[in-house]
Amino acid sequence: MSHHWRDNSNLAPQWPVLKVSQEQLCGLMDWHYRHPLPECEHVFPWLHGVHSENHTQREFLSSLKEFTSVERNQFDSLTHQRIPVISRGLIPVRSTLLPSELYKKSGVLKGSVDPQEILCPLDVSKDDLLTLLRNLLAELKISDDDVLNTLFEDCGVMGLLPLFRNLDPQRGISLRNFHIQVSKMAQISDLAVYCFNDHLKGEDSSCCCEPVSRLLYFAQLKHSIDHPELVDPMYQTLLVENCNLEFFRDSKHARFLAMDAIPTMALAHLKGRCFSDYDIDLFQSWESDYLMREKIEISKMSSATPIYGNVWLGNTINFECHKQKGYHPVHKSRDTSIPLYVDPENSTVRLNVTDFTDHDESVLLNPPGADWSLYVDCTDGAGFPPLTTVEYLIEEDDDTTKNLNMRFPPSGSLGIGDCNDNDIRTIVNVCKLLYTRSLKGHSSLIYCTDGYTESSLLATCFLIYATGLPLDEVAVELHKNLGRPFFLFPTDTQLLSRLQPILLHYSPQNKELEFNAHIAEDMSTDFIYKQLFLPRSMSWFVQISGSLPSRILPHLYLGSLTHANSFDLLQELDISYIVSVGESLVWLDNEPDIKREVINPNITVLSGFKNAPIKKLMCVSNVQDDGIDMLTHNLSDILELIDEAYHQRDKLLVHCRVGVSRSATVCIAEVMRRLNVNLIRAYIFVRVRRLNIIIQPNLRFMYELVKWEESVRLSKRCHRIPDYDQWLRDVDWHILCREIDALNKAYIRF
Repeated sequence: MSHHWRDNSNLAPQWPVLKVSQEQLCGLMDWHYRHPLPECEHVFPWLHGVHSENHTQREFLSSLKEFTSVERNQFDSLTHQRIPVISRGLIPVRSTLLPSELYKKSGVLKGSVDPQEILCPLDVSKDDLLTLLRNLLAELKISDDDVLNTLFEDCGVMGLLPLFRNLDPQRGISLRNFHIQVSKMAQISDLAVYCFNDHLKGEDSSCCCEPVSRLLYFAQLKHSIDHPELVDPMYQTLLVENCNLEFFRDSKHARFLAMDAIPTMALAHLKGRCFSDYDIDLFQSWESDYLMREKIEISKMSSATPIYGNVWLGNTINFECHKQKGYHPVHKSRDTSIPLYVDPENSTVRLNVTDFTDHDESVLLNPPGADWSLYVDCTDGAGFPPLTTVEYLIEEDDDTTKNLNMRFPPSGSLGIGDCNDNDIRTIVNVCKLLYTRSLKGHSSLIYCTDGYTESSLLATCFLIYATGLPLDEVAVELHKNLGRPFFLFPTDTQLLSRLQPILLHYSPQNKELEFNAHIAEDMSTDFIYKQLFLPRSMSWFVQISGSLPSRILPHLYLGSLTHANSFDLLQELDISYIVSVGESLVWLDNEPDIKREVINPNITVLSGFKNAPIKKLMCVSNVQDDGIDMLTHNLSDILELIDEAYHQRDKLLVHCRVGVSRSATVCIAEVMRRLNVNLIRAYIFVRVRRLNIIIQPNLRFMYELVKWEESVRLSKRCHRIPDYDQWLRDVDWHILCREIDALNKAYIRF
């Protein structure tokens, strides 16, 4: 890649930072995205982070026997703190030092990081800083007071030191160190410093490119001394001259711009809209803010749908959209045999820039499906609504009441010991209120933030009451026939199994009890006590703690070992194919006479079962979630079986032990292939549909998927497919990891 700048001038004789033009930067970036990342075995286990003081991590990785010879050499070299020298990456560094209110207004190039992500913060006194810099220059054999004074000033301006950050964890075992990947990749990359501050006229936007480039240059010098193996391929600091947004707005260079500058007005939420222009522009960039992207995808996935009569189940954005925009009937034709939440057409991951016209937000939203007049918000911290209020609403004669708002305790917040007699009466009467308003033609919306986490308890109570069906049948009804994402906590299934006799007793479907729509239900304490503690058998649904596998696509389920061992569940969900990744199924012991087809030393396909309701079972062995075992070399065979189930119109379950890493990796690959989308789009698609269980492929599995996507694109390049993009990845590894880390941290409660 050095041929792109070999004839360029330096910043100054004493500062050998190479100046490059915008055109040269585009050439460098194009070269970078056309060339593959290093093979897995060349950068692992180094990318996991193996700190010199973290003996636990070292001993864990050393104990694994499945290293390839290359990996073993890599690990042995880590004992001497060596860095793999097989790659030359490129990372643009945006030098912008702006107040937060101006930060969003500045443009961003693809793959950009901020200096503070890779350089150590200035956390020492002025005297200590001078000592540190003198020692650094002495180590570099530089005795120039002008260099010392300039570096001292640069550190003060930027609040940074000319040293790379070492974020490798110092203790504990971790195979998901996404947060260290920016700093890791910066150590084996050329760094191109730029900013777009010139367009911020009249604002405090002084350019910091020179001080940042000097700090980075000396960090690279220091790093090469600490790691002699880096001397020959010495990485460069580049300074982009005269960088301006107009150049990158041109259609020839637009693909290198991740985010254009944002006008102040674009940040405002206008009346009648759910998203600002900035939100929509940001959504079109896959370089940042995956949390917002996940939120929007969840709102599409869990959009409100009717679950019984005029009672709907939805999410907060459905509520806000109805409040902001009102109800306007829209008739869209779609294949109703596919549940909305697994319908690829009802997703944002396939949207492209051409789908957005004049910042139209309609492609991100599903319009309200009814003119709801009662909203039941299931939210954290909510208690039961007053029983007297619920009774009044049931018994009132005025049917025109609109915009009623009610709160209800969220799923997972109640046990049977938390409910008094009035709480039980309130649960039954809230169900009756929803049912009777539906009879009168009034629509109601049960909702929560994501459309399922907090609202599934009430929705299930209501359906048991309204349909007169037991819990396990209601769960299947919600999942299969109503096509709703829902999630019950173990405490919910225990509570529901206790409440079920009471809900069924007062159900309008109970012909033994006269139903009066205008009178609230009252029940004695003695009746409540007897019903709550009736002896009962445990249904298959309660046995699996109310957790169903996640339906990712119409033909594809992602789940756990528990799911794969439950015949009742497999039959209820019509699952007839299983891919078992690295785990053994207990029921195989009862299937002595089965057919075995050995695909390779790691894969065996079993069929001819007499007791299990399964046509084929693929057993993928020798794959543990240990950060070393590989999975993608088996992907083609696994995807071939998934394709067979797809064309047979059967359903297939992919599982490992929990359903978050190994099996999730397989499902991401299937979504990439089936929907023809890139890795990060498929990751978001699967992550959202795994509901409350956050997928966590380990770092190596994610890197393998990056390499697998590259191999697919290289194959297409070799076959000269018309109009095929020559880039091997749309989002660079360090950006992918940084954003996944930020997404995961949003769910960590301290």
